[in-house]
Amino acid sequence: MPQDSAFFHAETEAMGIMKRSSIADQYVCLPHQSMHMTVFDATTQDTVIDKQLPAWLADCADVSEVSQRILARLQKSTLTPVGPITMEVKEFGPFDAGFTMELAPADDATFNRLWTIRRELNALLELRASNFETYQFHSTLGYRLVKPLASDVPPMERLAAKCSALFTGEAATVTLGHPAFNLFDDMLAFPQLWRLPKA
Repeated sequence: MPQDSAFFHAETEAMGIMKRSSIADQYVCLPHQSMHMTVFDATTQDTVIDKQLPAWLADCADVSEVSQRILARLQKSTLTPVGPITMEVKEFGPFDAGFTMELAPADDATFNRLWTIRRELNALLELRASNFETYQFHSTLGYRLVKPLASDVPPMERLAAKCSALFTGEAATVTLGHPAFNLFDDMLAFPQLWRLPKA
């Protein structure tokens, strides 16, 4: 996420509200450098362990080898160049799994850009998640540490309302940095290996 944006400042303020809330000990916030939006999920260590890989990756020993092969295929690809991706905030929550806000394309042009990217990457990499067509774009600020009790629901709803109120005016949308292929190990950092072609 661009750290000079009103959206990012609202995210930072939302994290502060959560940390001061009565249920703060039930969540852990992510560091600012990990703020991102996923455009396309490639693979994780779990998919390697569970043997949920296409034939061209099936003999990979670990996620590092998978990532190197994906990188090589991306570098040889002719993907459609990507223009600006502007997202708008839809809503926060529910907070039963994470401290997350839903995002949606701000206009038809962005919608078409995102789905062109996703479908081309799906065809190129042969990696298609079960929720591919219904994937909800989002930005996660933190994760829940414990399963919520019924008594946690009212403060969760109040927290969602307070945080949602921050994302108005300029903070209601965000134009993302140019999409890139990143390594994922944990939620602390996302080393960048390659950037998609830019329009």
